[in-house]
Formats: sequence, structure tokens, C-alpha cells
Amino acid sequence: MICVVPEIPVDTETEEPAYPESILNDPQTREHFRSVYISTDDESAEDVPKPGFWRQQFNATPTSGQECFDWTFSVVLPVICFALDPGVFRPEHAVLARFAPVAIPLSYAAVMGTMLWLLMGKRLGWLNPWLSGTFAVSAVASLVIGLVLFPFSFIGMIVIIGFLGYTPLLMSFSLFRNAVRAYRAAGARV
Repeated sequence: MICVVPEIPVDTETEEPAYPESILNDPQTREHFRSVYISTDDESAEDVPKPGFWRQQFNATPTSGQECFDWTFSVVLPVICFALDPGVFRPEHAVLARFAPVAIPLSYAAVMGTMLWLLMGKRLGWLNPWLSGTFAVSAVASLVIGLVLFPFSFIGMIVIIGFLGYTPLLMSFSLFRNAVRAYRAAGARV
């Protein structure tokens, strides 16, 4: 058996062998790679601006911090809030007792949809438009609930449980962000 060893190309600038079968063997590709991935202290190098806060929030690919935020404020804390409901939906004379037949199933759908979206993401295919709509409606409802609860939460911060009153506001932001992402994923499949 004859084994042919390919000749390893040598970089003419640094006289170092390039990695075998690398796309960096091409000088133009190598320069592009260096300009993007290798930082230089040269003043003439172009500074690539970092995306702004809002653009980063609605990127197609979430960061690990965004996923942690979504799990915390769209899954874990809403379940805790419904379990420890201190008079928002449960008692007969609660602040939002009249809206409980709509708000509780909508919140349940939002929590379950968020779990599904965070676990499966774009792979859901035909379900993405439905999730996008569910997230958008739930985000608006959560925002309204959060605005109604804001004064009570502000006063309730004296007691630690008052901080849970801000959960609907943060949940609405998370749901809106995921609604945009699910909508874009649905549009990419059509």
C-alpha cells in the first residue's frame, strides 16, 4: 500500500506551515480571517461596532444569559407566582379574580410554549407560527397584569414577596422577544 503525504503549504509571510487542508491556505481567506478574528493594536484596523441592546435582544440566536432569563422569568417564577398567589387571582375578592378564567389558561399556555420553544427552538416547524401568536398575546396580557400589579408590588417590596409582583412585567419582555424569534423562524420555513 502506497501512502501519499500531501505537501504542507508554507505561509510566505511568517514562514510557518499552514494547517493541512485548511481554508486558510488561500491568502485572501487568511487575510479576511485575520481581520475578523485576530485583534490587532493597529490604529488603522476597522472597529466593528457591537450590536446595540435591542438588536442583540432580538437576534435569531439567543445568548446563554437570555436563555437563563427566559427560563427564570417565563417558566420558573410564573409557576411560583401561581403557587404562592397572595391575592391576585385566587381568592374571590382578589385584585384580578374576574380575569382568572382567561389569565390562568393563557399563562399556562405561555409557560408550556416557552418550555417547548426553549428546548426545541426552530425545529418545531409548523408549530412556530402558533407559538409566535401565543407568545404575543400572552406578552400583552402579561404586560397589562404587570402594570395593574405594579403599585401593589411596589408597596409589597417591604415584604419580600412583593418582588414577585414584577414577574409579569419581565415575563412580558421575555415572551415578546420569543414571539419575534418564533415569528422569524416561522417565516424562514415558509
